[in-house]
Amino acid sequence: MAVKLDDLVITVAYFSIPVQILFSLYQYPRLASMPPKIFLLLVLFAFFIFLCGAGHLLRCMEHTDTTTYAWINGCTAVVSLVTALYLLPLIPHLLESLDNSLQDVVRKSKETEDSKNHLVSFMAFLCHEIRNPLFAITSSASFLGDTDLTEEQQVGVGSIFDS
Repeated sequence: MAVKLDDLVITVAYFSIPVQILFSLYQYPRLASMPPKIFLLLVLFAFFIFLCGAGHLLRCMEHTDTTTYAWINGCTAVVSLVTALYLLPLIPHLLESLDNSLQDVVRKSKETEDSKNHLVSFMAFLCHEIRNPLFAITSSASFLGDTDLTEEQQVGVGSIFDS
């Protein structure tokens, strides 16, 4: 009865998935406040995967001729069927919910793009409104600098260019 390493890794993976699901449901409040139908689906799925792991472990240990193995296989089949039947009516609702969420993302993306475009237009307008008076000031200061100025006036014109 030698358990191979790859079988052991597969068994650990089978057991870790339901533990991760149940831990997440317990640990994260947002997941715990999900609709009861989805919560039950996750619990059924976790139980199904756990039973698959138990069956795999018994196969690895070569206990396939025991009552426990037959009982676990039967439970696995029943839980699998119940999970599949429970999932069937949920699929259209889940797809509709997914579609609505995607439409919200597209709508919000468009709103963000429109908002960005308005901001760019406003900034272009603002730049124009600031640039033209500044151009007039610097041009006037340039013309003024070409005339005979006192030292104090030259310092003032220089300050305009320095700023």
